[in-house]
Amino acid sequence: PPSPVPDPRPQCAAHALPPSIYLEKQRFSRCGLHAVNALLGAPRFRPGELDRMADEVCRREDVARWRWWKVYGLRLPMGFGNWDVSVLEVALGREGLEIRWHDARRPVEVEELTDARCVGALMNVHRTSRSRLSLRRTPPPPAASAGAPPAASSAAANRHWMACRRLACGRFVEADSTAATGIDGKRAGRVARKCVGAEKMAERIEARRKAGGIVLWVMKVKG
Repeated sequence: PPSPVPDPRPQCAAHALPPSIYLEKQRFSRCGLHAVNALLGAPRFRPGELDRMADEVCRREDVARWRWWKVYGLRLPMGFGNWDVSVLEVALGREGLEIRWHDARRPVEVEELTDARCVGALMNVHRTSRSRLSLRRTPPPPAASAGAPPAASSAAANRHWMACRRLACGRFVEADSTAATGIDGKRAGRVARKCVGAEKMAERIEARRKAGGIVLWVMKVKG
């Protein structure tokens, strides 16, 4: 698989947007797509590609009973989004990355962010705003040993995908498509100033975990 998008500039200047920081504004229920692209630092995937991945997952997991209602269990029709976490996992796998579920019973440690294989994290969080179409699918809980919170079992919950990206300079930036308004000069300065160190980002992720968020570490595949 192709290697992850490199960070071409190892500096986080407060006055300019590092090329590796990429943001997409929220469209329909595509927050999963926006989070994956932000984590990769480029528009690597489009809605139609994730739809095809969802279809492939359906065929692979239940070939004999593959029907339209099975497909729409993993996505909304016509590229509207709401992709299941298994689809995001397939997309990241094509970039040489894998997902590791964070044990919801444990606090987030700084060492998890500073791990040499870690490129960032995906976070599935509760949303309180009703100003946008809200059809985000909650990811299925991992094995019981991972300690997923009870909220993870409810596919009807109002959830939203966010990303945390590790930059070449060793700092981190958080990407939320509902807060993105473009990446022009003014926006660039605001985002660049929000780059933080591992300790600060660990605190932010921990706060989201405590509020019922689900944390998925995105790691480089070994080998």
